[in-house]
Amino acid sequence: MKKICLLLLISLSLSSCITSKIENEGSFIPKDDTKSMFVTSDKVKPGMNKAELISIFGKPYKSSFFYDKDKILHEDLYYKEQLYIKGWYMINTIFHFENSKLISQEQGNEESTYDTSCSCKK
Repeated sequence: MKKICLLLLISLSLSSCITSKIENEGSFIPKDDTKSMFVTSDKVKPGMNKAELISIFGKPYKSSFFYDKDKILHEDLYYKEQLYIKGWYMINTIFHFENSKLISQEQGNEESTYDTSCSCKK
């Protein structure tokens, strides 16, 4: 019984040392906390369809859409990720689609995860 418990503890401690990866529907993307997964991925290409992007990166945290006067469907998919750039930041990446085809990618808001503006007196 002691050997089984010892083996279990060792395997749990070793499994925590594995490099973090993002898993989305069978796709594995290595996660480097200093680079955006969208910039380092060679899978994002203009003209790809919305379903392809979602199959690679998973569902976005937010989306929006509208039809213009020419009845073209405009959709935006919003993804968030936390990156370390001389401090931790939450970065938004927005993908713009027309009739479900990717036309552009942009970096949205960039917010510091931790408030460093505290002027507390000690």
